[in-house]
Amino acid sequence: MTNSLSIEAVSSAAVAPQAANVAAKRIPELDGVRGLAIALVLVYHYVDVQIPGHKVLNYAFLPAHLMWSGVDLFFVLSGLLIGGILLDYRESPHYYSTFYARRIYRIFPIYYLMVAALFAGASYFPASPLFAGTMPLWTFPLYAQNLMGDFTRAPAWIGVSWSLAVEEQFYLLFPMVVRVFSRPVLLRLMVAVIAGAPLLRTILVMHGWGFEQVYPLLPCRADELALGVVAAIMMRSEAAKAWVKDNCKGLYLCLLALLLVLPTMLKWTTYRYVGTMGYSIFGVTYFLLILLLLIAPFPLMKRAFNAGWLRWLGMVSYCVYLIHEPVRIGLLLLFRLGDVRSITGPATLLVTMLALVVTCALAQVSWLLLEKRMIRRAHLVYHY
Repeated sequence: MTNSLSIEAVSSAAVAPQAANVAAKRIPELDGVRGLAIALVLVYHYVDVQIPGHKVLNYAFLPAHLMWSGVDLFFVLSGLLIGGILLDYRESPHYYSTFYARRIYRIFPIYYLMVAALFAGASYFPASPLFAGTMPLWTFPLYAQNLMGDFTRAPAWIGVSWSLAVEEQFYLLFPMVVRVFSRPVLLRLMVAVIAGAPLLRTILVMHGWGFEQVYPLLPCRADELALGVVAAIMMRSEAAKAWVKDNCKGLYLCLLALLLVLPTMLKWTTYRYVGTMGYSIFGVTYFLLILLLLIAPFPLMKRAFNAGWLRWLGMVSYCVYLIHEPVRIGLLLLFRLGDVRSITGPATLLVTMLALVVTCALAQVSWLLLEKRMIRRAHLVYHY
């Protein structure tokens, strides 16, 4: 085995059938990856410590300011999973109908319950910090909230849903791409997207576009989705997997180097750095993490991502993601602490801990009573 890996080798359609079948099976460690992603999001939104006079404590919690990258991990993981499904069934006569039906069963029930509650809340409690916002309500049923120029105008009730809009737009476009293009052409296209997205972000930032405009747009985040797709293609190539195993030491060194670079975004917070190259740094970091976990993990790494609590968190992550902010803000209002997003003392700390417990409990109920049943029904009714 040589140390070089060509696009033809990675994208070769001559993949052993058993390899494709193994790649299509549920991989427990990916639930752990999903759990890590939602854990990062929870830390970012819940562990914002701002205690006057406690500089050491405040500095100790600085790494939490990078945990917004949990969304970037979700994007890479989505590219891997969705890309893998579409690659495995691209020749199926029910390719489109089954894919979209299963996505609808998985995503729509909770999301549209949240949207319905948003319309009701905005009608009856328009001044509430939960429902106040200047973004038109019609954008939310259409998954268009990331296209309105400033995604931060969304109400807190459903403010995180910009990333769902990115995902839905990806689902609309990408199945056709996989169906139309051969695997070698698809791989080249994904490489072009990986290179083109940071270039597009750089051009937009240099022309005065800010975080509110660049951050939520599909073309500006497409490199992370494309990285996931490349990982899916590599998982379906024996040559690519052998190359990763042969070069895993070098790849782990690259991963370590990227992890050491991440704190620079705490120092150089200018959007000309974070918004142009920062997202790409996170994307490549998570791409390498997932690729090594699936192909050449070391024992401790495999055990960590197989931890029961992390896999459980990954299982309920969709509901946790949608409700964790409304739950915390709602409890802060309930206990008359105002719309405080930071932990400023014992009271806000206790409410934040309670919010975590309530969020996880509601997510477990949602999984057992709604999500699990909808997923099972979709797989029973719709087949590739």
